[in-house]
Parts: sequence; structure tokens; C-alpha cells
Amino acid sequence: MSLDDLLKQLQKEYLEEIPSRIEGIQSHVDAKNMDALKEDFHKMKGTGKTYGIPEITELGEKMESLFLACPAQGLSRVNEALAILSRIHDSRTQGQAYMIHEDSRFMEIQKAS
Repeated sequence: MSLDDLLKQLQKEYLEEIPSRIEGIQSHVDAKNMDALKEDFHKMKGTGKTYGIPEITELGEKMESLFLACPAQGLSRVNEALAILSRIHDSRTQGQAYMIHEDSRFMEIQKAS
């Protein structure tokens, strides 16, 4: 297996995990566990680029900043972030890039952070 094939396989596996990550984040929202939510988005910030999905890093970075600055504001934007993450997942599993900067929900998250 070539390095390129390995990277593609790792990216595929990462994408397959996104629905369970969304469920995990939602459970942290339901429990209002701000520390876990901050950690969830911190991990996204770190892993997105590693797996070749920089829009996940951008989303994670903005959401982590919100939780650091004002956890209540971060909590108020989680549903938008999860919708974006779901769209990233759908686009990437179909082999398409996701233009996060064209998403009005992401623009609102950017303004808030």
C-alpha cells in the first residue's frame, strides 16, 4: 500500500467516525457539559488538517474559541456547528470539498467568535 493509499484510507475511516462524533457532541450538549464540548471542538481543530479536511479544523477552532470566551455563547452555536459538520461529512463522503466560508451558519459562528 502506498503512502497516498494509506492517507486516503485513514481519511475514509475518519469520515466514517463523524456521525458518532456528532452523537457524542449532542450528548454533551444535552448534559450541558461545557468542558467536554470545549474538548470535542479542540480535538476537531487538531485532527481536521491531519486527515486532509481543513474545514473541520476551521470549525473546531472557531467553536473552541467560543467556548473559551463564553461557554454559553458556544453552547448557543453548537446546533449550527453540528449541521455544518454533517454537511462536511456528506460532501466529503461524496468526494467533494465543502466550502465552509460560503456557509452562512459558519459566518455567524465566525462573527460570534
